[in-house]
Amino acid sequence: MRLNRRRQKSGTTARNGYFADGSRWPIVERTRSLQTRVSAHPLARVITFPLLVGITVIAYWPSFDGVFLLDDIPHIINNHYLRCSALSDCLPGIIRLGRPLVNVSLLLTFRFSGLNVSVYHLINLIIHVMAGLALHKVLAFAFSSQRSPPPIRRLARLLSTLATALWLIHPLNTQAVTYLIQRAELMYGLCTLLAVYSFHTGRHLGSFAFCLLAISSKPMGIVTAPSVLLWDSYFISGSVAHAIRRHRPYYAALFSSWPVLGVLAYFGDLDDSSAFVYRGLTSYQYLLTQCSVISHYLYLAMFLRDLVFDYGWLPNRSLPEAFSFVASIGSLLAFTLWSWSHRYLSGAALAFFFLWLAPSSSIFPIKDLAFEHRMYLPLAALSALTVGTIARLLPRIAVIFIIGSVLFAFGVRTYVRNIDYTSAERIWQSTVDVRPLNPRARNELGIALFSQGRVDQAMSEFQRALELDPDNPGPAINIARIATSRQDWRVAETALRAVERRRPDSEALWINWGELRRQQGRHEEALECFRQAIRLMPTSHLGIVNLSRLLLDMNRPADAVGHLRQGLQFRPDSAELWNNLGTAFHAMNRWGEAVYAYERARDLAPALDVIHMNLGNSLRSMGRRADAISAYQMVLTLNPGDPHATQALQELRKAR
Repeated sequence: MRLNRRRQKSGTTARNGYFADGSRWPIVERTRSLQTRVSAHPLARVITFPLLVGITVIAYWPSFDGVFLLDDIPHIINNHYLRCSALSDCLPGIIRLGRPLVNVSLLLTFRFSGLNVSVYHLINLIIHVMAGLALHKVLAFAFSSQRSPPPIRRLARLLSTLATALWLIHPLNTQAVTYLIQRAELMYGLCTLLAVYSFHTGRHLGSFAFCLLAISSKPMGIVTAPSVLLWDSYFISGSVAHAIRRHRPYYAALFSSWPVLGVLAYFGDLDDSSAFVYRGLTSYQYLLTQCSVISHYLYLAMFLRDLVFDYGWLPNRSLPEAFSFVASIGSLLAFTLWSWSHRYLSGAALAFFFLWLAPSSSIFPIKDLAFEHRMYLPLAALSALTVGTIARLLPRIAVIFIIGSVLFAFGVRTYVRNIDYTSAERIWQSTVDVRPLNPRARNELGIALFSQGRVDQAMSEFQRALELDPDNPGPAINIARIATSRQDWRVAETALRAVERRRPDSEALWINWGELRRQQGRHEEALECFRQAIRLMPTSHLGIVNLSRLLLDMNRPADAVGHLRQGLQFRPDSAELWNNLGTAFHAMNRWGEAVYAYERARDLAPALDVIHMNLGNSLRSMGRRADAISAYQMVLTLNPGDPHATQALQELRKAR
């Protein structure tokens, strides 16, 4: 079809054409001129952002009492790269798992606040709110676009606010926000939305930068460039081919970000241990499984029950097992293609939904088959689709009432769900209640119960987890740990030998062998077990702590000092290591060094009375009587009636 040229009043050259349904679409040389001014009451412009921020903070308020969970432990608490003093030592950790932007943010958070969990939650919430504000801008453009029906255009600002609020406080997003290590999902989502926003406003360089940042946040950022192209082809250029022709240099640069992902994957050590590959599952079987997973995601997007932290989802290995789900998702995908071809707004929303789910829910087998945080960005598309559909069918007052009621229900559910994240026992108990056949959930619940001293209940959970997954070494090691504490040597050895047959390279296996041999009095064998654990994992904090403690028990403080100094290179914030180092120096009559080590331990763990007791003993040996008395008094403050501190104080006062 012939295209006519005409000069706009603004001086911008435009081309006019037609969609398949006969409606006109403009092609404008500068996307900045496409910004639409949406009329709204001045008060609405002022209160929109504070309102969105306020309801989000209220819904997520309990999250500030949250705890570190599951992958937070290795990636935050036990991540020795966060404790490096030199930047060169931190570099391997920064590119670790191909997520340098996230690792830099964790490094800065740790340097600023240590392991103050509330600060981590605060930063996650700030990123989530920023993503919501970016989404609001993007949806305002979409709803006010010429491609939107008139009823939606008239309510563009209101609908963008309602859809954004729906997404910000949707209960399904709690895992992405409150499960701390999923900061990667938040940052990737934020950068993707900002890339689209920057492109729409004509800031192509900024869009390219945000695309790189999205890829640096998570491998899922590979869909950021296609997201911009999808937006351009629907809302601006009219087709994918024309979008590429009009912005060929830009898209050449944008898609050149994909090799960056390959570089990050190579240097970031993205292997099976990073939970990226599901062994024994073909791409076809994974696709069948994801049809059932996506169906479940859609169910969770509509209803408020049965949220699960860790699904332990079982794969579908044949078409008959998943036929109903395949038919449902296939029909939805067909409807998406049809509505996209007819340029309906629903087609654009569903296209973004499937695009943003594609990296985790298509043909690339990922070890964990289902996780709720993967719906973080796709849920934004569903929120826009829901609000837009209601606005097409009902008058404005009905839209406000219905969405307002849903927002209230979602806000309450999100608030309650965040309470589940305030303790490991609560979150894992809620998981077991819904998915009782999940072995990992059973094992983690057992660990939480064991930490509270509920040993019998913990043992029951470990045994059930082992029954569900005999190949998983975790439950067997935990059973051995409890059996060792009860001096039930036969049960402990049976469990550990079963693990050794399957996973002889497990650091935890050799630590528990060492503890078993230590309690049996077989110290030389215990030493070798602890050394084997450290050989397998040179940064093993628990292995170094246990080895040094055993060497001190064997009256070999000089040997302990070497291992403790090695451990402090990786964990300079470990009160246990500093305390053990002080004990080693004390045994060698090196009082000054002992006092220094104990003071470091005291500063890191001021509530531990044993550290103050050890410090008092070293100060007393140095002749610093007043300081020793002060240390012993602190012991009695923390542990009133402590016999050792009481006796030491009496002896010092008698010697006055």
